[in-house]
Amino acid sequence: QKDISNLVEAKGLLERAISVLRKYYSKISDKIKAEEVALLQSKRDDPAPPSTWDDKYTGQSETGGTDAVSMLEFILKNTLAEEKAAHNDELAAQHSYEDSMESLKTEEASLQAQLAENRKLLADKEEELLQKRKDLKATEADKKALEEYLVEIKPG
Repeated sequence: QKDISNLVEAKGLLERAISVLRKYYSKISDKIKAEEVALLQSKRDDPAPPSTWDDKYTGQSETGGTDAVSMLEFILKNTLAEEKAAHNDELAAQHSYEDSMESLKTEEASLQAQLAENRKLLADKEEELLQKRKDLKATEADKKALEEYLVEIKPG
């Protein structure tokens, strides 16, 4: 979420910077053209350049000094693509989270049912054990009584 808000903020800053630079370069371009006309009107004959100066140096005059604008537009395009990717990643993560939560809730319900069944089984087995202990006690008492009776009736 924070990344997306940073990207949105960067997009706004880049759009404002591009707008300001376009206005600035537009004003400068008009001013440069006016100065070139003035220079051409007052131009004197320059001496011939040395033979090593075959090419004419143009600097950034071909682009009109708008390389900064094109770089900012490139950064803006990449920022928009990154923002879109971040939104898509966040959406995919949200879907994955929801799917995971759904399967975990299903598993939890299944385990809760199994736990209840196991607790019931444990209670039944404990009750059965208690009953068997009572039966054992009664059987041992019967055995003891039978042994005493047999000793009592033994001949001789």
